[in-house]
Amino acid sequence: NMAKLRNSGIPFGAIAVLTKPTISSVDLVFQFFNRARVPFRILPFYRAAEHEQSLRFGLTDGEILRSYKRLIDLWFTEGNGIFIKPIDEYILAAASTRLRTISGNVPSRRYDKRRQEAVYVVDTSGDLYSVADTYDFTYCHGNIFSQSTKSLLMSDGRRRAVEQASLRQAATCYHCPYFGDCSGFAIAEATPLERSVSNGQLECRVVRAAIEHSGTWFDRYPELLGPLGLVTNRASQGSPRHQSGAAEAQVVDSDCLDQYHSLL
Repeated sequence: NMAKLRNSGIPFGAIAVLTKPTISSVDLVFQFFNRARVPFRILPFYRAAEHEQSLRFGLTDGEILRSYKRLIDLWFTEGNGIFIKPIDEYILAAASTRLRTISGNVPSRRYDKRRQEAVYVVDTSGDLYSVADTYDFTYCHGNIFSQSTKSLLMSDGRRRAVEQASLRQAATCYHCPYFGDCSGFAIAEATPLERSVSNGQLECRVVRAAIEHSGTWFDRYPELLGPLGLVTNRASQGSPRHQSGAAEAQVVDSDCLDQYHSLL
């Protein structure tokens, strides 16, 4: 089927669900899609209809992070140029942080739920919700069968959802050194099950650590920050697989990050 899509010139990707039974196969998943040159999303399992399902398939933050780190390492060392969501966002943020210090002219990426929200959940009744607050009637935007789009977007329920997303970002993202390079989307749109709290403080346990891990590759191989280096390093002299030692950092064009954004 993938061959038929490719031969027909139809762009496509895939989703690989990460669960307790499949977490040990991360390398195999990567190798399959990497050989086929097919972009894919790695989607951790975290919500189920029954508690037993969560116990059987659910993953901890630590397990998710270890899988992400492994995929980041594989992307840098063996990748053929495929995009892996959300790994590419972490790599982009790590590159952006370093480009900011070099060029001083890097555009800021900050997620604004009020203006940029693009995905909603519709209940079978027609009630509309944000992803972060699905089925919590306090944040219900209204009903698509009886209300206009304008009234849904201007509703008290959506206003409350937007305010809570902004508060989560303020508490967690504003003091993070990666905010602006990382959009803060993961915190703003985190569902109750995804909100990790320690001592009353919401924490970004997976995304920040994944960005930091991505950054270690740029620290070891700064030439990857060169224009389009993120995309062209595979199977080239710039690939870590072909390096015998650290190379000197290149001067980065101020438009470099814009190119990364257009490619990702």
